[in-house]
Amino acid sequence: MREPRPGTRVQPSESCILSCRQYLEEASLTLTIQYRRLLGLPTDPPLFLISLKIILMQQLSSFVINHWELFLALAVILGMIVGEPLLRSAQGYLGVGPTEATGLINHQDAVVLDVREENEFKEGHVLHAVHIPAGRLGERIKELEKYRNRPIIAVCRSGSRSGRVCSLLRKQGFATVYNLEGGLLAWQNASLPLTQKR
Repeated sequence: MREPRPGTRVQPSESCILSCRQYLEEASLTLTIQYRRLLGLPTDPPLFLISLKIILMQQLSSFVINHWELFLALAVILGMIVGEPLLRSAQGYLGVGPTEATGLINHQDAVVLDVREENEFKEGHVLHAVHIPAGRLGERIKELEKYRNRPIIAVCRSGSRSGRVCSLLRKQGFATVYNLEGGLLAWQNASLPLTQKR
């Protein structure tokens, strides 16, 4: 085997790396056992791990009991964070922000369905939006048939009414349905334009 030139890097073999790693693990275990002997603690690693787990579980359970309000709040917050996207995906629609919605409108020819009431719609709406109030969607669903093969973005003031409309549209067989998260409030906060023209 040739000697490498000075200044060149030599790549260690995989077996060399494994043997070094094994040596370091054994040395670490030996040092841990010697340190535990000095402290008068059990040296058997499984017994040590079991006793550590028991101590941690006792401390955790006493902490949870003493601070149950914090853990209740944590459970509620985690439920809200994890539960909302799971609920939306179970209902068959996705939420999009204003920027994603403009991408869908510009690149996938998405239709904006404004489900607010007439007076709200007159105050300002997304350009070329189809207006069907949420309360009248059941009787006017046929107006959306021509958009069945296009993505539909449901919009209301804050995103709650449009979420219910998205569920209804999915039940009616519309394949690609989105809810504008935050509604027109989020749209306006993103400095996106509204129009009052019909």
